[in-house]
Amino acid sequence: KLKNSQMSAPPPPPGPPPPPMGPGSRGKKAAAPSLSAQLKGSALSTGDRGATSAASGGRGGATAAKTPSGPLSMAELLNTAPVGKGRSLPTNGGYPKPACSPKTGGTLGTSSVNWSISGPQQCSQQTLAEFKLSARDENKQLHEVDVNLLEATMWREGVKNSEFNATIKRQNKGVFILQFRPVNSGAHLFNVWVKGALEKKPIYPEDDPVRLNVLAGSTLITENIYFTIAGMGLQGGEVGTETTFEVSVRGDDKQPRDIETSQLSVCVIAGMQRLTAHCSKKSPGTFIAEFTPSNAGLHTVLVTYAGQEACRAEVTYDKGVEPSKCEIVNPPSSVRVGEQTSFTIQCRTTSGAEVKRGGEKFDVGLSGQAKGVQGLVVRDELTGKYTIRFTLTIAGTYKFFISLHDIPLVGSPFAVTAS
Repeated sequence: KLKNSQMSAPPPPPGPPPPPMGPGSRGKKAAAPSLSAQLKGSALSTGDRGATSAASGGRGGATAAKTPSGPLSMAELLNTAPVGKGRSLPTNGGYPKPACSPKTGGTLGTSSVNWSISGPQQCSQQTLAEFKLSARDENKQLHEVDVNLLEATMWREGVKNSEFNATIKRQNKGVFILQFRPVNSGAHLFNVWVKGALEKKPIYPEDDPVRLNVLAGSTLITENIYFTIAGMGLQGGEVGTETTFEVSVRGDDKQPRDIETSQLSVCVIAGMQRLTAHCSKKSPGTFIAEFTPSNAGLHTVLVTYAGQEACRAEVTYDKGVEPSKCEIVNPPSSVRVGEQTSFTIQCRTTSGAEVKRGGEKFDVGLSGQAKGVQGLVVRDELTGKYTIRFTLTIAGTYKFFISLHDIPLVGSPFAVTAS
């Protein structure tokens, strides 16, 4: 201390020259000043050192109480009690508790700021989950905090090295929006830290963070783009018949995102069999996938982009048209003599899915006045539908018999009365 004091203290001003030595003073030296006398002129005296610490906001001095007005400094935000012993928000009539409130209830705050978080308790996998973080002073008024001092991190419960940070946006004074996009499903936890020069402290106790349940979804975001698949080919079909559907790529703004076709892959998996669909670009952000299933049963359609799974769907393909599943649509029960009448047959597979092709041969027969039927035609629409047209010229009751491969269709025979 003496050395530092001497180095920091200014040199003493020159004094008067020492008096000449008289005969009685020969061999004597002037007395050196005492240690206390030297410290009196030092800028680092005990009282000055404490004042300097207090003025700089250090923890060794007493910080003067003041009413928060502007943004809090880093020192003020970090001048808190140990984690778990901070002040909690009131639970009755105070700030609203977070939607995912920890077991201890309320929130922990700094000496000048109380925090609260509100948001969803669950979200879908790969979707954006938003939470609102509020900072209030001791008068329960929103208080300005520098967004650069905040850090929010989410991780999968019980999974090491699964942490990822949130995007934090300032909404207005004392209000911030936290945005997470969890890639995996399952229980997730997150917390918010106030950063300092040497340390950071969590808003919630580290052993009791906020919980978010992430539900499994079918859309993957890769570099902020969304993949979805849709089309008739995903509603079922028939083995041996070409099937098509669309792959759409959109951004956060729901606008099309153009990607390289070479990085997009569509596979159809059925048991141990794996087929690769042909993909072609229809327009920017829209692709057409085509394939022909060769086996009956449940298939998984898997879309990958740049080697990562983008989305998937399950669909069942059948061996062919099942007569017992084919449907007679709107069969007539009464007609007027001389007027042409029609009805439709819809072909279906074993699972009941609509067939999208033609080529079947239906047998249509009538009982009653044979000469009273004219213009009986079965038209193949080539879409899985067949139109039957006829005209009854003699009044009476007729019966229609319709079969496929000698198997009667459901609803056959049915009666028609002509008058």
